[in-house]
Amino acid sequence: MHFQGIKQNRTSIPLLLFGIIAILFSSLNPTIALVGIGIVLVFAGGMVYFRRATEGRARETILTVFPLVTGIVTLLCSCTIKVPMTPNVVQIEIKEKLPVEAGLLITEETRNYIFNGKPESFTGSARPHEFPLGQALENTSVPTFSQIFQKVTLARTANEARNFKIFLEPKIEEFHFRYDTISYALFAVAVISKIKVRVTLASGETKVWERSLESPEQRKGPWVANFGFEREVGESASDALGVALRQIALEIANDALLRDFVQKQM
Repeated sequence: MHFQGIKQNRTSIPLLLFGIIAILFSSLNPTIALVGIGIVLVFAGGMVYFRRATEGRARETILTVFPLVTGIVTLLCSCTIKVPMTPNVVQIEIKEKLPVEAGLLITEETRNYIFNGKPESFTGSARPHEFPLGQALENTSVPTFSQIFQKVTLARTANEARNFKIFLEPKIEEFHFRYDTISYALFAVAVISKIKVRVTLASGETKVWERSLESPEQRKGPWVANFGFEREVGESASDALGVALRQIALEIANDALLRDFVQKQM
């Protein structure tokens, strides 16, 4: 009976350890969908473990090994995730461009803005993510608004922007992202992003139009194992930004009062 208890403990200890480590790893790294596997292992190990009263040695082993292993996992996986972003410019169909050269005011502060935060989910929640949102805003805004204005020229300061008959200033108000495992019964991972952008149009010191818009959620994935998951994360964020700017551009192009105002500036 004693031998059987030792054998059961030897079975339960690895199950519990690997299950807990799998769940911990998921909080650090969304590369592999391990939450579901971890829960199954913990449940199985717990069932075996608590069937026996001879748990003193098992508890001692867990208390000794667990901090060591989790420390190694944390050390290897807790660094910041740098997310690459590339412009996602969607074709805009309009009857006629606004017949004016518009300034695009994106200050150095706005261009250099980097979002540094953690996902709004358990998966990946222990690791900060860096998104170069400011650079992505510039790289997406230029080709997007060039589709509705005769010409778009970057301006770095408000004084530069006022040299144009009309200028736009896009800014990021909010950004949210998370990893979704619930939709896949915890055995796969997808990433979801959404962004809120405000665009202001002005002429000289006068604000003539403003719109704040939040994109619908943009999903990439799912994957069971993806060692280049940063690309999908960046694509999700880039899609959200592209969708928001495209919708605002469409509203500008279709605003009859704004078109009349531009015509009067000619």
